[in-house]
Amino acid sequence: MRRQASGWLAKLNGPHDERDWAAFAAWYHASPDHAASFDRLSALFETAAEMRPSRVSEPEWREPRRIPAYAFVAAAAIAGGVIVAFAVLSARPVSPRADPSTQLAVFSAALDASSLVHLADGSDVELAPGSRLNVDIDSNERRLRLERGEGRFVVKHEGRPFIVTAEQATIVARGTEFRVRLGAEGTLVSLIEGRIDVSYATSRQDSGRRMAQLTAGQHLMVPTAPPEDGPTSVATGRTTMIEFNDTRLDEAVEQINRNATPGVRLADPELARLRVTGAFEAGDARAFARSVAAALSLHLVEEPDGSLGLQREGAAQ
Repeated sequence: MRRQASGWLAKLNGPHDERDWAAFAAWYHASPDHAASFDRLSALFETAAEMRPSRVSEPEWREPRRIPAYAFVAAAAIAGGVIVAFAVLSARPVSPRADPSTQLAVFSAALDASSLVHLADGSDVELAPGSRLNVDIDSNERRLRLERGEGRFVVKHEGRPFIVTAEQATIVARGTEFRVRLGAEGTLVSLIEGRIDVSYATSRQDSGRRMAQLTAGQHLMVPTAPPEDGPTSVATGRTTMIEFNDTRLDEAVEQINRNATPGVRLADPELARLRVTGAFEAGDARAFARSVAAALSLHLVEEPDGSLGLQREGAAQ
């Protein structure tokens, strides 16, 4: 399997035509094992590429570029003897479709720099350092998966839905601008312009999904689902969640504090008018406070009595 994947990497970096693209697409989609093997080898080459010598500073955003040949030599050695001659980095678009508005690709930003990606449909994605994005655009829909990191999506308006999946969250847009960030606390979705629909599951025990619609300036934090065999599911069964939809922050804090001692407090009365959208575990004041602080650019302070204070960034502590 690994030899087949390495063969395709080499093939796609050399002379090829639409029949080669079609054959690769058929092989890639024929089995999850094929896709996993190809993706693993691509990631291996990325790791090797990051071993390049340091250089003079570059512009903050830059196009994904082809990796030098020595990086592939290093990757081949790491792979345990798999021989690949001038294989293609997954950050190079791998689009086996004849229609120029369709695309199959994997993009990765280096650990020390961000990257600007121009998609085949005319949309742009800015990937933060270390981010990785899968792209699958066909004649019916534009589907992307953020595997790690953060991306800002500037979506070209057209008939096909623009769908971004990140952990438990799925964002559907057509012509808009939004940001998605994967973090330890969950997935943060921030709408900059337009309107988007976000569906999400609050835990792996959930059989259904919840839906939220965001307008410009709104944020949604989708918490990371607890493990199926984690202590929450064993001790208490289904987790009780509290949902907020464009709720005033002071009202959300009041509800969270009903199930948490000590709870959350607002250091500045002006913060009360901020709005919160999302689903949070009842009784977990710390997770709520961290999520809100990240979504609304607030500072979280742990008080001597154990309560959690939310205040504006830069406010006197």
